[in-house]
Amino acid sequence: MICPHCKNGCKKHGFFGRGKRCQRYRCNSCRKTFSDISHRPLGRLKTPLKKATRIINLLVEGMGVRATARITKTHPNTIQAVLEVAGSKSAFLLDKKVREVNFPFVQVDEMFCFVGCKEKNNLTEDPERGRQSIFLGVDADSKFIINWMIGKRTSCTIEKYMQDLKLRVARPFQLSTDGYELFEDEVKWAFYGEASYGQVSKKFIHPRAKDSNTAEGRYEPSRVKTIYKRQVFGPVRFDKISTSYIDRTHLNLRLFNRRLTRLTLGFSKKLERLKNSVALSIAHYNFCRIHHSLQGETPAMAARLTDHIWSIAELLTESGLIGSEKWICPLLERTVSPPMKNSLKRHNTAMNVPHCKKFQEPEFVATIEHDNSEHPQPQFA
Repeated sequence: MICPHCKNGCKKHGFFGRGKRCQRYRCNSCRKTFSDISHRPLGRLKTPLKKATRIINLLVEGMGVRATARITKTHPNTIQAVLEVAGSKSAFLLDKKVREVNFPFVQVDEMFCFVGCKEKNNLTEDPERGRQSIFLGVDADSKFIINWMIGKRTSCTIEKYMQDLKLRVARPFQLSTDGYELFEDEVKWAFYGEASYGQVSKKFIHPRAKDSNTAEGRYEPSRVKTIYKRQVFGPVRFDKISTSYIDRTHLNLRLFNRRLTRLTLGFSKKLERLKNSVALSIAHYNFCRIHHSLQGETPAMAARLTDHIWSIAELLTESGLIGSEKWICPLLERTVSPPMKNSLKRHNTAMNVPHCKKFQEPEFVATIEHDNSEHPQPQFA
């Protein structure tokens, strides 16, 4: 037992109460006494579980903090506190559940967002403000979001993400990304010899507007003219080299998360709150939301990680004790309610191997014109 005041060790100090007695403790340092607090899903928050469940249900359906506060007649600070606890527990749950799972076809891509202000207004060059990217990995068969990471669109962030993805997916598997040049080096460093990798690059054309700065050119969607598929290394199936499912997942995440809705004032002002919100949305998408293409199952059921549809209350209680044990959210990299001293740091998963720059692998390019003509595909070895 740890003292909630000074975070030092305690010893038993008798009982109190009639009938069902409750254990009492005394701190060895500050000499304060307290009782043994039973497990509560929200830790030390005094918000009732039924009300907190309603708050989370509104947040994961695309409502903002102030709109949720008006409907539930709750202070916005309480909404933020519930979001912090639920998001931290969701990130901990995803880290605990997804370990060496069999995902045969994985798609990885990043999504644009910003925190506090746009990058041109980030005059102090604060790394936690301005442009941010949400990196996601999705299984093409079960639609399960494997892992996520928020950071700058740099090679350092992609390296951390690929090393984290290595802990989640059982090898061998096939990985697909877009044509971003930083993906190729980091994927080769992390998965060369253990998985197969292919890239897909799309060329877009606008049917009407010639100037993209006009209103018509900005808001009217472009059409895909040509799709280039390339084998980078390993035996790949060309029909499975795609980023369609991950792009559709980005649309779902923007639709059901108010902080990611474009051209609104609901964007996050702090990076920490954006991480909590994204973690809660992903956990709800994986375990609680039914996917229509999966015949009434959730992505977690299709990935054989659970056998039933979870409720929000189960999502809060399944991740373990939060009020009386010392644990750290591995994706947020900080201790959560209540804060503990001398907490364990996140294990560094980066491999101490030389960065391989040159690979003598043949390249195969498949071109798909806009008329959807068929193209030959190599056999999967």
